[in-house]
Amino acid sequence: MTDLTLDVYTCALQEVPNGGAFSPTTSTIIAGPTEAVLVDTQYMESDVAELIRRIEASDER
Repeated sequence: MTDLTLDVYTCALQEVPNGGAFSPTTSTIIAGPTEAVLVDTQYMESDVAELIRRIEASDER
């Protein structure tokens, strides 16, 4: 049986410049020994960068 890991990332509530807010979004990285799957993604550049960092780190497991 293959070991899988889950890494769930939830971004913070973000205020939108013209009023209102962008609600938190959850992304999940499911990683196995040689592959990873991203379920949903982020919208804000800083959150996308954090997902990239986490995906690259999943290669090191």
